[in-house]
Amino acid sequence: MLRLIRMKQINVFVSYAHRDHRLVQAMMRDLRDHLRCCVTHKFDVWQDTRILCGTGWDAAIQRALRRADVGLLLVSPAFRCSDYITTQELPALLAKKCLAVGVKPVCFKTQLDPALAAMQFHRHQTPAGKPLCWSECATPQQKDAFVMELYQQMLGRL
Repeated sequence: MLRLIRMKQINVFVSYAHRDHRLVQAMMRDLRDHLRCCVTHKFDVWQDTRILCGTGWDAAIQRALRRADVGLLLVSPAFRCSDYITTQELPALLAKKCLAVGVKPVCFKTQLDPALAAMQFHRHQTPAGKPLCWSECATPQQKDAFVMELYQQMLGRL
């Protein structure tokens, strides 16, 4: 007999710098595969790529921020330099559950504000103990491990 399982809906807001678009799309493609396979939660992942042409982008982002249960902060130098991220997205997301993800290396002492610097960042730990941001993962195995670990971190925060 087939038993229906009611999965909890989780709205995820992805905050990233447009300059990092190619890196982010590759990482999110792999992460979405893990999220779609989850049998305990149904993930609705929102990125600004879902804003339709002719739609007010600020209003669409603000709506998505209000709906979000979880924020993925895809951190890079370009992320930190974005005025919109630092004034609009970051304050709204820091009030919710967030996961800071190292997309590109940043200097924790000089490039992050105190709220971000205090957060544990997701990076892949190599067998030698070196933490790698997504952009530093050179092999398919490192990228697979990075995304699987991120998926597990997301489930752990729920």
